[in-house]
Amino acid sequence: MRAGARTSLVAALAAGILVFGGGAAHASVRTDLGCTSGGFLAFFDAAPCPGDEPVETAPATDPATDPTTEPSTEPSTAPAPTDPATAEEAPTTPGDEATAPPATSEPVPDAPADPAGMVFTPKPAILTAGTLGISGLRSLEIVTVDLADGSTMRALKITADRVVIGGFGLDVPSGDGGLQTDASTLTVEGNATIWTPSITAILADGVEHVIDTLSTPDPAALGSLLRLRLPLLGMTADSVAYTDTDQAVHED
Repeated sequence: MRAGARTSLVAALAAGILVFGGGAAHASVRTDLGCTSGGFLAFFDAAPCPGDEPVETAPATDPATDPTTEPSTEPSTAPAPTDPATAEEAPTTPGDEATAPPATSEPVPDAPADPAGMVFTPKPAILTAGTLGISGLRSLEIVTVDLADGSTMRALKITADRVVIGGFGLDVPSGDGGLQTDASTLTVEGNATIWTPSITAILADGVEHVIDTLSTPDPAALGSLLRLRLPLLGMTADSVAYTDTDQAVHED
């Protein structure tokens, strides 16, 4: 690829995933990507039967008249008080039970504005990983972040002392292509923060698990995730280290 095309790609990536940090590895990647020394590292959801009552009155002396008169009167009177009672209970019990489940479902959690004030690209990079290790988890919250096009998005915000990603892969889109970065491990330390709209992963029993912003996330679930895939809005940390890194510009 021409040098000019590579420079424009790197410039586009710089508006995307930004990782603050230091270390020799950090500086070397800046050099490889052509970043300035003081710049950011662009690294990267039936009614009762009334017949029983007339049977007792049937032995009357006038079988021709009484059975026809009394049964016709009593059945017409008996159902009257019975039906309203049944009618009153029917709409209340079945109707309320049918609509009860939606009333007990968990409401969508609030997403207050992120105090960090970061602005992210509307087209996030895609991060893939074999394993995720988090040490010193400080918070797992739902926030609203700003995007570069002026819109906003709900996002998961993970803050920890240290995050280690095994089998790391990151595809940062740009135009008709992008920059693919692979590493055996990626370690970010010191105020490590990750923003993502959702995390899709496989649990140890092989069941797919999704963590998103439509329900309250469980921090304990983060430690059991394998084969992760997530749109990475951004990642920041005091230091970045990675091993066996390979980067390649690709066109789709």
